Amino acid sequence: MIGFSSEERLAIFLTLLGDQAVELALPQLKGDRPEQVRRFLQDYRQEPPTEEEVSAVLEDFDRYFRFAVNTLEGQIQQRRKDGQAIGGELGPEGSPEAKEQAKRAAIAAVRKRDVTKEQVEFPVIDSTSDPSQDLNYLHPYQIAKVIGEDQPKTIAMVLAQIDPDQAADVLKFLSPELRTRTFLLMSQPITVPDPIVQKVLRSTFDKSNAIRYSQPIVDRTAQLVAVLRNMSKPVRLEILNKLRDQQPDLANDIRNKMFEFEDLLRLDNRSVQSVLTKLSSDRLVMSLTKAPEEILQKVLTNMSKRARETMEEEISFNSRATEKDIEAARAEIAQLLAQMDEAGEISL
Repeated sequence: MIGFSSEERLAIFLTLLGDQAVELALPQLKGDRPEQVRRFLQDYRQEPPTEEEVSAVLEDFDRYFRFAVNTLEGQIQQRRKDGQAIGGELGPEGSPEAKEQAKRAAIAAVRKRDVTKEQVEFPVIDSTSDPSQDLNYLHPYQIAKVIGEDQPKTIAMVLAQIDPDQAADVLKFLSPELRTRTFLLMSQPITVPDPIVQKVLRSTFDKSNAIRYSQPIVDRTAQLVAVLRNMSKPVRLEILNKLRDQQPDLANDIRNKMFEFEDLLRLDNRSVQSVLTKLSSDRLVMSLTKAPEEILQKVLTNMSKRARETMEEEISFNSRATEKDIEAARAEIAQLLAQMDEAGEISL
């Protein structure tokens, strides 16, 4: 974002808010700025700003808005002390509508990031007298983190009180079993007295709002696989054999993830031919459908001319195969590579 003009930043921000915001904002600008902003808006309609650019603009806006609000609050307090009238003097920046937009912009920036893969800092949301509405401004991860330990009936009661889209996103962060039980309970009427419901909602919001950072999900098995792949084969097999005696499930999981379909490229031609003898034609066709050209050629060059022509024809007929079926076939080949490597039939 270094070097971006204020007009470019404003255009990115207005792109997020929509046409109505554009028509409200541009008349407030002076000189040739409205025309400059319109040109940038046209450019961004053809080529939308990147996620990094959007995040930077929203972060800037959030900082400026908080500074303005804090400044205005100080002025308001002083005017109250001085007995001055303040009604209608705040201008659009301090209006409820502006604060509403700022809240939505801040949480929108956070929602674009994958909290399962990176640590994300959540903005602090000011509470109101309506906890069900306040919950809609939080990241669904925050809510799920708090209610995930509750009974399904309590979770259903909370989710039934918030926006359906927000409730759906919260459910995604719950375990499959808890998700299903909660969803079924959401269809039942709430019999809990409203004062208790409001108390639960307020408590849920306060606890969720106190969660400042997400905790990315770390794939420990993937880490172990990465370490083993960098070891020599004798050492790798020694560790796996010992692990198989102590933790067979973990050993099997590691073994299944040790190699990938793309590892075919690491094999010499003789090894590729050995692998092909153990594969059925239909599974090979499925795995090679939409495969990278270098892998496809690696396999085809190790087949006879007649077999190669047949394979190419069958692959062309299989163009409508689903990604799920293709990935399943490739996973089978990866497991076959692991088996053959352990047996000493190939070397990876």
